Amino acid sequence: MEHNRLFCLGTLMQGFQNHNKLGIKDQKFLGRAETIALGSMFCNIITKVSFRYEPKYIIKGEIYEIDPVLMGELDAFEQAEGYEREEIVVKKVESGEIIKVFVYTYNHMTPELRETMAEEISGDFREYAKGESEENRAKLYQ
Repeated sequence: MEHNRLFCLGTLMQGFQNHNKLGIKDQKFLGRAETIALGSMFCNIITKVSFRYEPKYIIKGEIYEIDPVLMGELDAFEQAEGYEREEIVVKKVESGEIIKVFVYTYNHMTPELRETMAEEISGDFREYAKGESEENRAKLYQ
């Protein structure tokens, strides 16, 4: 059965700029979750998560049921930035339920790009954002 569950991380999560700007705020929130597979999270205002490049950590985020039309718009937005939509399995934090979701991953990491980004070892973009400068936090939370 096809689903439209999206695992949001980075600026797609509640409280960050793209959550409101891209319409995720109007979608049904299904809860917080963590990945089963290990991934890597690299940040520099934007977030690049990969499950292929240096997978080391559980990645934390939020699950939403996304309208099919909006999912198409999100695909166009994310793909223009080099992200790919993949299906993964996550565990809901509150219930422990294991479910399939889609996530946007970045699988084009190069050593040169990697050098310009901070590794977020918590796997949680919110932790990264706390350490950003006041100017950069203003950009993240618009």
